[in-house]
Amino acid sequence: MGENRNAEKLFGEIPVKNVVWSIVILGYAKNGFGGKSLELFREMGALGLEPNSYTIVGVLVGVGGLEDLVLAQCVHGLIVKSGLEFESIVGTALLDAYAKCDNVVDSCKLFDQMEKNLVSCNALLTGFAYNDCFEEAVLLFNQLRMAGLVPDSTTLNGHPKEALGLLLEFRVQGIHAIDSVLLVSFLSACGDLALLKLCQQLHCCAFSAGFYLDRSVQNCLISTYSKCGNMELASTVFKDMGYLQDVVSWNTILNRYGINGQGETAVSLYHEMKEHGKVPHSATNLCILGACIHSGLVVDGKRIFSKVVEENRIEVTEEHYGCFIDMLARAGHLLEAWRFMDGLLERVGSLVWRVLLN
Repeated sequence: MGENRNAEKLFGEIPVKNVVWSIVILGYAKNGFGGKSLELFREMGALGLEPNSYTIVGVLVGVGGLEDLVLAQCVHGLIVKSGLEFESIVGTALLDAYAKCDNVVDSCKLFDQMEKNLVSCNALLTGFAYNDCFEEAVLLFNQLRMAGLVPDSTTLNGHPKEALGLLLEFRVQGIHAIDSVLLVSFLSACGDLALLKLCQQLHCCAFSAGFYLDRSVQNCLISTYSKCGNMELASTVFKDMGYLQDVVSWNTILNRYGINGQGETAVSLYHEMKEHGKVPHSATNLCILGACIHSGLVVDGKRIFSKVVEENRIEVTEEHYGCFIDMLARAGHLLEAWRFMDGLLERVGSLVWRVLLN
């Protein structure tokens, strides 16, 4: 909420606002303030400013969040009046808004009139799943595959219940041949809902289908098992990957050990990673510092951070400084955190200040 207030204050201070209207409207809508995004849109119209396609997308995201069908239909009319109905991003956003307003019929009509691409396909598939129209979702999925349009990993991202509903419909219809993309979506849903047994079943499916050599599936299994609280199985998958391990694998296991309160194991694994000649990335160092924060491993965190700075292989960003200061502050070393911060005044911004003040 504080971020939105800061944005609103800054927006009010800009003398010429038409450049940033779309950004602010979309920002409010995506953060769950659909009413505020519509309020700004009305203000924009009162000032005689014409909306562009990006403005309309922001408004439609807000309308979808409010699940207001009448508003969606009003915006649809405005789209036609403005001549934006043939804009791909506008059509997809309208399709999504109708689906979220429980109007799948109009979503389908729009889809039939649109150019078929992965974005529009993902939107309709998600719309079907959102409205529990799983038979229709499976039918569409098969039609898209036959047409060479294979849904990608973003299809049901952020919709775990809908993803699992689609998986159930696959099973009901006797469809067992799923690709790695769908498998990753289903596994991610299991992790979001902490469904360990279902994750294990999907793991068996992955193994029997030959996906034990698919890096994306294996990395997702590490994340899913750890989100279900079973670091033992996550570690087993990680070790079994062997040569398939990449920086994503290492970052995932390090991060999840930290979140699950096993910071000592994360630190040990981090050193093992370096001993094997693997070069930690910027995100890797954030993961291990986060693990030190969660487990209160100040001494280890200091050593690792000092080594990162000393080696100078990776640029130390404001996020790294923020993690280090957060670690000191949480451990009660406020004076040391303040002194460290004092030497960075010219290199850090609001992020580090917020960490220290919190």
